[in-house]
Amino acid sequence: MNINVSDIYSQYGADDRSGQQLYNMICDCSDQTVVLNMSNLTSFSSVFLNVSIGRLITEKGKEYVKNTIKFTQLTKSQAVRLKEYFDRFNDVQA
Repeated sequence: MNINVSDIYSQYGADDRSGQQLYNMICDCSDQTVVLNMSNLTSFSSVFLNVSIGRLITEKGKEYVKNTIKFTQLTKSQAVRLKEYFDRFNDVQA
């Protein structure tokens, strides 16, 4: 399944509602690969990441997230932000 994250942001805002919507959409895909298109999105909030990606990591594990979710159309700053998020998530969970 392909998900355009900027569409979620424009519909639900850059807060926990958008994170919850993304989480729901990913869960609805069962164990299919989910491609998150990050085009037209300048940044994303910590709340968005915590409610969507962080919750999936907590519930299903980091390897599940790495194997199931693919990011496309990332800017360099978005890629750095996601890497830092995953690294910090490990530190908090340890």
